[in-house]
Amino acid sequence: MSPARRRLLRSLDLLDALQNEVLSTVADVPPNALSRRPNPAAWSVAEVLDHLIRVETSLVRIMRGNLTRDHRTSMISKLRNAFVQVVMYSPIRVRMPRSVSYVAPRDCASDVETLARQWRNARQELKDFLAMLSDEQLEKGLVRHPVAGWMSAHDCVAFSRAHLHHHTYQLARLRVSRA
Repeated sequence: MSPARRRLLRSLDLLDALQNEVLSTVADVPPNALSRRPNPAAWSVAEVLDHLIRVETSLVRIMRGNLTRDHRTSMISKLRNAFVQVVMYSPIRVRMPRSVSYVAPRDCASDVETLARQWRNARQELKDFLAMLSDEQLEKGLVRHPVAGWMSAHDCVAFSRAHLHHHTYQLARLRVSRA
């Protein structure tokens, strides 16, 4: 197994662990609280989960679409991606760029079990897609992030982990507002 593939598998393991942690923290959210927004501008727990699902499914769709293209990840993209991840690991509130409004939540499931199943299915689809990539394909630019630029498969997984971590702050605020 190549070093790039080993690194990707380690990142996926970390992403899975964080997903399991998030799902365990929302498992006890009562159905009537799942869709409750603390204010009209905020997302509910269900909407946060729906957004996370949409991001992962969109990443796979976009990677598939760019697989035959020859986009390179540059050092500038790597640095910008690192910057995006630093922001995502912080509790700073960030607005979703309009260019990715297709990952905004809508028509969410109304129970945790359905959302968890949808998310696990999306994660499996991501893993299945990444497993079929060659080592060369793992390194090429597969997704163009609006701030970071071209990201490789590994960059996408690292971004997903940082993005998911960022939403743990939001879920914690929602937990406090329910109390």
